[in-house]
Amino acid sequence: FRRARQAGFEAIEIRMGLTGELTHQTPKEEALRIAGEARKAGMAIASIWVSQALARTPLNDSDAAVRAQGVGVLHQAIDLATWLNLSLIHI
Repeated sequence: FRRARQAGFEAIEIRMGLTGELTHQTPKEEALRIAGEARKAGMAIASIWVSQALARTPLNDSDAAVRAQGVGVLHQAIDLATWLNLSLIHI
């Protein structure tokens, strides 16, 4: 977050990936910690991007079980957006 702020950015979009700090399994406490780090650096989190997290569980898959997993990923993205006080989720 500090590097983005030093580069002149005021806000960033964060990625909900398959691995890393923010995934579809990130607990609320960890999401709040990440938000706190952004605030300490003087950055706002503008949105969350979930396309990578949906890559293995596409909502248009022919298998209903895979689609259901994708819906689960979206539910977690909504939870993360709520915890981070975001109004925008990019799919």
